[in-house]
Amino acid sequence: MKLLMTKLFLLATMILLLAGCEKEYSIEGIFSSGGTQGGTAVFTLDGAPGGCLGSQVQGTYKVGVATTAANIAILTVNVTVPGTYTITTNTAAGISFAGSGTFTTTGLQFIQMNATGTPTSAGTSVFLPGTNPCSFSVVVAAGSGGSGTGGSSGTAVYELGGAPGTCFSPIVNGSYTQGVALTPTNVVVLKANVTTIGTYNITATNNGMTFTATGSFTATGPNQNVTFTGSGTPTASGSINFQPGSGTNICTFTVPVMAASGGGGGGGGTIFLRATIDGVVTNFNTNLAGDNSASTNPGSVGVAGEQSSPAGVTADFDLEFLNSMGTISTGAFANPSFSNLTRFVVGSYTNSAGLIFTVDPSAANSFTSTLSTLTATGATGTFQGRLKDISGPTSVVITSGSFSITF
Repeated sequence: MKLLMTKLFLLATMILLLAGCEKEYSIEGIFSSGGTQGGTAVFTLDGAPGGCLGSQVQGTYKVGVATTAANIAILTVNVTVPGTYTITTNTAAGISFAGSGTFTTTGLQFIQMNATGTPTSAGTSVFLPGTNPCSFSVVVAAGSGGSGTGGSSGTAVYELGGAPGTCFSPIVNGSYTQGVALTPTNVVVLKANVTTIGTYNITATNNGMTFTATGSFTATGPNQNVTFTGSGTPTASGSINFQPGSGTNICTFTVPVMAASGGGGGGGGTIFLRATIDGVVTNFNTNLAGDNSASTNPGSVGVAGEQSSPAGVTADFDLEFLNSMGTISTGAFANPSFSNLTRFVVGSYTNSAGLIFTVDPSAANSFTSTLSTLTATGATGTFQGRLKDISGPTSVVITSGSFSITF
């Protein structure tokens, strides 16, 4: 019954949001903690008011280590009037970004923003540049002893996607629980841009776990998959950062580890629904259920669960994969929008105060998910992005979302 009601609610919400897209949104209201913007140029940030499209974060970020000239963010803007510009972000985890310069032409262009400050806390921080912002995130590794460093060797020449910053679109598969040994299902997939074919051997170690990728690149080019297999046993719960590679060819990905059974983190097991919400790892393993109508037309697959801890907190998270014109298959899904009304994913988060956050159809690709596996008996996948309060100006940022569900 919960999944049926969830499906009806999500479908109704999507229709209402799409119908309301003709209204003007108050970007300043949605992103009240954004930065500033000035100068004579007129431009928009590509992706606003959702995630910054094509953004690149470079440099290594670690608690207690001051940022340098290598710590930058590169954003895409659409310039309509040339002129000077200055732009800054909010401050998060002790750091901020700022940039200035002159646009001499109109059209799509890049701007560079330099980081300043010293990171004060580990985890994922969200930055909002300008007064009409998009959003980008930075993963800060823990201080001494907390970062998951690794190494690399082999004959291939390549660059990990996102290096030397956050790994581009990492896919984290499997369940991770404190004190529970990893299995062959604990796999992380990253991207690499290969310039010379050959062998590779890449590792990353932290918190009792090691991820290892070995193999050979047989072709050059971007977006080639590198599959890391996990081993070891997590020693602590939380958002654990890993940095595979060596030198400047290092990117950072995060693995959410649940607390040991009885420790308030939702327990172990292979069935789970979890996500990092505004930097807080949250498990939704109470009354966890799945719904499989993938083979129908229209097709759908649903996942829903309630927050597992702390005791007394009532919150829930729901996902619905939909294909209005056919059946559901594995692969990438983005939120519904005017450019995507056929195959999409709808996410909904209700917090302990009863506020409902769901996808924003005015911001294409602001919430994305990958349905990794789908069988008659279960499904696994990952998800991330921004969800907007349906009754107010606030929003939440979802990172490191993953699920494994049975039907």
